[in-house]
Formats: sequence, C-alpha cells, structure tokens
Amino acid sequence: MNDTKKPLHKLVVFDSGIGGLSVLQELMKLPIKEFVYCADTAHVPYGDKTPDEIISLTMKTLLSVIDPSIDGLVLACHTASSLVYETITQAFPHLPVWNVMEPAARSAAHTSLNKRIGIIGTSATIAHSRHKQTILNIEPDAYIIQQACPDLVPLIEAPQLDIDATKAALHRYITPLLAHSIDTLIIGCTHYELIRNLINPLVGKDIALISTPPLMTALLYPLVENQDIVKPVISIHVTGPQISFLQKLNSVAPAILQK
Repeated sequence: MNDTKKPLHKLVVFDSGIGGLSVLQELMKLPIKEFVYCADTAHVPYGDKTPDEIISLTMKTLLSVIDPSIDGLVLACHTASSLVYETITQAFPHLPVWNVMEPAARSAAHTSLNKRIGIIGTSATIAHSRHKQTILNIEPDAYIIQQACPDLVPLIEAPQLDIDATKAALHRYITPLLAHSIDTLIIGCTHYELIRNLINPLVGKDIALISTPPLMTALLYPLVENQDIVKPVISIHVTGPQISFLQKLNSVAPAILQK
C-alpha cells in the first residue's frame, strides 16, 4: 500500500455501491476533515463482471472525482482492491491509495490458529484469489477454502432487504466452509458487513470474523493521530440516481447523513 506523510484532510472512499458505507462509518471516527464517497451505482454489482470491465468502470468513476485537492483514496471494495489496485497506483503515482484486501488477508493469516481459513466474496474476487495468495505468502502451509456468493450483493442492494432470502443464501454459502473446520473467516466484500447481524449467529463464537472497516481505521490512524478532531464534511458522488442511493444510505447507515 502507498504511504504518505502529507496530512489526510480530504479522502475519497470508493465502492461499487453501498458496501463501502461500512468502511466510511468507521473512517469517520478519524480526524479527517472531508470525505468523498464515490460509488459506481449504475453498474453494481461488480462481482459478475470481467476483469477488464471492472478496471474500466472503476477508473472511469474515479477519474470523475480525483483532483489535486484529494489527499488519499481508500478502495472500500474487495473486488476493485483485488483487480484494480495496481492500475490505480500507476494512474495516480503521487496519490496515496489503500485497499481493503491486503489488511484483511494479513489479519486472517496472523489470527488463525489452525491455519484453516475461509473466504467469502464476490465471484470476481474469489476467481482472482488475491486474498488467498496474500495469505499464502505469509503462511505457505495455510489451508484456504473460498466461496463465491453471487446472490448477496443484489440482495443487499435491493430497495428492501429480504431477510429470509438473505439468511437462506448465507446458509447455502457459509455452511460448506464450516465443514472444513475453519477457525477464521474473511468477510471479503464490504457489502456483507451490512448484514453482519445475520452472519454472526450462523458462524458462531468460535470462528474469528475478519472485518475490514476497523482494520482500515487502524491502518490510517497513525497518519492522522496528530490532526485536530473535526466534524467531517461528507459529499456523495454516485453514477446512478442519487435519490435512490440516499434512500438506501438512510436505511443502512443513517449516522452518515447526520454528520
């Protein structure tokens, strides 16, 4: 990940849709003056798209918001983090960029005691296997079982969450992982953070859940710990209808609108 000694006053948080709001809510605990939440809601979900499509869509969306006033960029999307990070750092060589994939994978590698680690994510994220490779670079003997969850993001992005359908999908995706005696599970999509209340009882207390939002806050804290605490200004940039996005935002993260 890029590092910086420049003060972080204005930070872009990118996601394909509403999933990155789970990261934004945590980052708002830091003394950062301004956040730009940038989401490609016109093309969500990213998980069913080709790598070339994901790279093109991500870059097009980011080019519309990145300017000299931006001090840093957080890729709050595991799919974009896995497939587009290198392209972004090459396109913006002087812009600090952090992705959610690396800290999640590193945390899982260091957390697991039996080195049996599960990963849930979008189809594109799982197919690219960046989480798995990052873990294996740290723990070559780790046993990793991955599960693509193509139904979850559409369910979470729907105007109204279908609780029963979401529970059924989670059971279908996660139960096979539990049969492999994993002791650690990476929540490899920030959308899934918004349904943690449904994931927790299914996984149980004996499996460590690797959650991205607090990891990102811990990662950036040393860069801003000496900055004055402020009430952040938050602006929203979405590629789809803004009214629809704000309605969904109000249902999943109303605290953001109160800032």
